[in-house]
Amino acid sequence: MNGEKEHPLSDIDPDATITVRVQDYAGNETEVKAEMQEPDKTAPDLRLITPENLGVDNQREVVFSGYVTDKSGVKEVTIDGKKATLEFNKENKRYEFSLSVKHKKDGYYFKHIKAVDNLGNETEIGRRYFVDTKEAKLNIKGKKKTKEDTLTVKAKVRDNFDDINVFVDGDHVYKHELSEPYGKNSFNEQIEVELELEDGKNEFEFKVVDLAGHETVKTYTVTKHEDSKEDEGEEGNEFENFFSYLFSKLWIMFGKLWTVFG
Repeated sequence: MNGEKEHPLSDIDPDATITVRVQDYAGNETEVKAEMQEPDKTAPDLRLITPENLGVDNQREVVFSGYVTDKSGVKEVTIDGKKATLEFNKENKRYEFSLSVKHKKDGYYFKHIKAVDNLGNETEIGRRYFVDTKEAKLNIKGKKKTKEDTLTVKAKVRDNFDDINVFVDGDHVYKHELSEPYGKNSFNEQIEVELELEDGKNEFEFKVVDLAGHETVKTYTVTKHEDSKEDEGEEGNEFENFFSYLFSKLWIMFGKLWTVFG
């Protein structure tokens, strides 16, 4: 027999001397001291690329991907117990893994990622991240006509996370940072914004950017008249339009009755 042969031994005193005796078919014997080697207890080197720590995914199917290096080879990689696909990259000399994890709803999540090598050594890490698939809700309340040079409007903003930024015509007018405990605080606030007006029609672009970068955009229009008798709100205009419509219908009906009976 040529070459080397390994034999695992258990319960061996570290100070013991192991002798190996080899005999061939002719009865020739050779006796040598065995060289004992410590078993490989090095844990796999596990690296997770996606999702990023405290990262935000705007889809409910999140891809976990990364790679593992280990001299003995990698047996498996799991995410919360589910096995990821594992492929050896010869060029980079590492095992690359990937697994898509579906989520039923938006929220703040924590997952365990574990790698096991061929000798049973393990490495485990955790990853915290957000899933945010919905844009913020935006409603703007303010007068439609005024004679003032400035006007304060109210922007009602709602979202499932409280990381909110508000822009008016590109200017950053409001910021609310994400608060702890993460994922437990939604946002539902009314934000007052003062607008400077010019004579005639004024249009303003309101934009809300949420945690995932979703943008909600609405245009607010107000007309400034120097000769306005009084400021008019949106509700006042609707009230006036209703009575104008009712009066016109009554006038048409009266005209028809006059034709028949007049």
